[in-house]
Amino acid sequence: MGNEAYSAPEIWQGHVRDKRSDVWAMGKIIAELCRRVRLPTHGLTPTKVIESLKDNPYRSIVSRMVMRCAAERASMAEVIGEIRHIEAGAGRQNAATAEQKMEPSTKTLAAGCFGKVYKQKYKDNWSALKKVPAHVITKEQLSRECRVYDKAKHNNVVRLLGAPWLEDNKWHIPLEFVFGEDLETAIFNVQKSKIQLTSSVKATIITGMCEGLNFLHSKDIVHQDLKPDNIMIEHKSNRAVIIDMGLAKFFQNGFSSAGNMGNTAYSAPEIWQGNVRDKCSDVWAMGKIIAELCHRDGDGVCSRETPHG
Repeated sequence: MGNEAYSAPEIWQGHVRDKRSDVWAMGKIIAELCRRVRLPTHGLTPTKVIESLKDNPYRSIVSRMVMRCAAERASMAEVIGEIRHIEAGAGRQNAATAEQKMEPSTKTLAAGCFGKVYKQKYKDNWSALKKVPAHVITKEQLSRECRVYDKAKHNNVVRLLGAPWLEDNKWHIPLEFVFGEDLETAIFNVQKSKIQLTSSVKATIITGMCEGLNFLHSKDIVHQDLKPDNIMIEHKSNRAVIIDMGLAKFFQNGFSSAGNMGNTAYSAPEIWQGNVRDKCSDVWAMGKIIAELCHRDGDGVCSRETPHG
C-alpha cells in the first residue's frame, strides 16, 4: 500500500515498500520543499530530481536519497548527519557576514618555515588559503596531508575546502576559515582577545578540543603539533577547531606514515627521551593546553609553563 506520487522506482516494478523506498519518498519531498514546485509522479528519474535543485545546498544529499538502485541510497542516519552539517555551515556563514564585509580581500594569517596562510576568497567564500613553496613539500607529503583531511571530517577539526593546486610554483591548499582567534591569544594576550573565558566558555572550548582530538585518534591520526596556536576559537559560538594538520600522520599498530616532528613546548616527557610521537603524546599536549586554559583567571593572568620539567 501507499501513494503513487511518492513511490520509488522499484515499487512500480512490484517490489515491497521498505526503508529504502521511504528514503526515496523523503528525498522527493525535500526536493519539492527546496524548489516549491511539485515534481511529476511518472517518469521521474534521479537526474531530473537532482537537476531541479541546481545549486541548492541539499542537492548532494538528495541525490543520494533518490538513487535508482535502492541498495545504493543513503540511510536516514546518513541523511540527518549531512543535513546537520549543511545547517551548521549555513549558520556559521550567516554569523560571519558582518565580519566579512569589513575585511580586505587578502590578509596574511600566519607564516612559518613551511609557507604562509592567507585569508582569501575561495569560490565566493572566505578561506584560510595555505601557500607552500613546491620545493618545501613533496607530492607524497601533500598527498598524506590531503588524506588526513579527508578522514578528519569533524566539526572540531578544520576542513579542506577543495583539491590543492599548483600556481606560481606554490601549492595552494584551501582550508576552512574560522571567524575567531587562536587559543594562544585567548589565554596569553587578554588585551587583544575578544573572548571572555568564563567557566562555561572554558567548558565549551575544552569539550570541543577533546571531541576533535578523539575523532582524529578514532581514525588513527596523530596530530603531532598540538599547541594553543593550532586551536582556533570561533567568536560567535566558542567552537574549538583544531587546525594545521601539516605534520599530522597516520599511526596504527606501531607503523607511522611520517617522521617524528612537532613543537617542543608541548612535547610529552617520553618525546624528550627519543620516543615516537603517538596518540598518547597528543593526549599529554592536550592536557597541558587544558591546564593553561583553566589557569587563566578572570583578570586574564596566566603564565606559560616551561617546556622542560
